[in-house]
Amino acid sequence: MLLPDVTAPVMLTVLRKVESRGARETASKLKEQSGQVFRYGIRTGRCASNPIPDLSGALAPVVVKHMAAVLEPKAAGALMRAIDSYQGQPLTRAALLLSALLFQRPGNIRAMEWAWIDFDAAMMTIPAASMKRTIEGKINGRPHFVPLAAQAIAVLKEIHPLTGHGRYVFPSARTGEWPMSDATVGAAYDCAYYIEQRRQLMSIWANYLDQIKNGAEVIPFKQA
Repeated sequence: MLLPDVTAPVMLTVLRKVESRGARETASKLKEQSGQVFRYGIRTGRCASNPIPDLSGALAPVVVKHMAAVLEPKAAGALMRAIDSYQGQPLTRAALLLSALLFQRPGNIRAMEWAWIDFDAAMMTIPAASMKRTIEGKINGRPHFVPLAAQAIAVLKEIHPLTGHGRYVFPSARTGEWPMSDATVGAAYDCAYYIEQRRQLMSIWANYLDQIKNGAEVIPFKQA
């Protein structure tokens, strides 16, 4: 089936099959991503219209429960100590630590590949195609550069003997051909001009996490 043959009723049939399995969020994301495909198809002459707007309100609403961010320093310190004392799988602990150290989406942590890691340069380079972007951004966008603080390098070196022979830093427990399951755990900003500033920020943040983990005195900010 070609892109022009995919009409609103055809898409609705597919999306409702996904929705009928109880996967409302998946159906919603599939609808959104399909809209990106059609918009890209229109720009490149592969189709003349986008049927996705016609499906507005056709699916059951998705109820999103947002997790509270850990913003209070004492709570952050308690979180870091809890991660330190975690007695489960070492890869899960490492993933939790890197999530705190790198400011990355959980999906980026789970899908992290060893090929992205440059120990000598202390840098992780995520290809544009692996980022959560529009299709055009995935094809033509810049890679995403993530400076690695010394603490992040130490975590990666610690688990390298466990998974460094494969593709993924955090492979699935069932098969190394896929990343860890999600059930376990801006373009200008990526310009090289900002790398040194971000490298300093990563080091400052990692050092700060070490300090509050070890019980350093926290000076609260007064409310404005």
